Amino acid sequence: CAAGEVCNTANQCCTPRCEGRTCGDDGCGGECGPGCNPGQLCSNGTCLLPADAGTSAGPDAGPSIPHKVLIFHGHGGVGPEGMWGDMKHADTLAVCAQEGLTASHATTWPGSLTDFRLVILPAPGFNEAAARFSAGEVAQIKAFLEAGGILAIEAEKAVVLDHACIEALLADLGSPARFESGWVDGKATRITTHALTSGVTRIGLAAAGQMVLNGEQCIAATEEACVVAARGLGQGWLVLVADGNTFSNMATWDTAQDSNRRLLRNLLRLP
Repeated sequence: CAAGEVCNTANQCCTPRCEGRTCGDDGCGGECGPGCNPGQLCSNGTCLLPADAGTSAGPDAGPSIPHKVLIFHGHGGVGPEGMWGDMKHADTLAVCAQEGLTASHATTWPGSLTDFRLVILPAPGFNEAAARFSAGEVAQIKAFLEAGGILAIEAEKAVVLDHACIEALLADLGSPARFESGWVDGKATRITTHALTSGVTRIGLAAAGQMVLNGEQCIAATEEACVVAARGLGQGWLVLVADGNTFSNMATWDTAQDSNRRLLRNLLRLP
């Protein structure tokens, strides 16, 4: 590559766009500057505390920037975490910290989603009626999406008997997609151009379920099946992922070649 250019993840020469920026995407699959400190949020290339965009800035300030990420493992822990106890999402926590966001695990649904930027549901509830989302919780999720929140629903492989809990949630949210247990292995290398896939060339899986799109947009697939789909809902995003370990790094994907971290970073930065 020429002076000032770098080789991006697609093996093409690219000029980073970092002038005046201390954080954020450089447009070539990398990052500008050293990134933000824990507790800060990258906003238009500048590291800010969430309060800097909120009421502490004065009466004319806009609303506070949501700065939390919730990883909800199902009511009472009913889900893969409760079954296997190995979905610690170390990479999710690390990437969120780099982006100035605070991520946490929960098995009790929060009273409010106001402070959350992203909610990840790793196949919660399985087929237990008592673990399904209540009408009030569904209304809360709808309001979260309408306000610009991001909801990532993950499925699981054939060892999971059913996805009735999250399928009921999808129906309540108006998504036609459905999950089937199945068993999809390998890597997702069929990548569609999308805000979520910037810099993404390959997604590692730890045995995924199967997704029936019914019209939803597939943005990443293996040779045999779609494993990531996305759609705008309200001002926010609904993202469907066929593997509950996509962001948990179960030591089944190659951190040097797979783009799971990049996919997560893009997820946190969806407009």
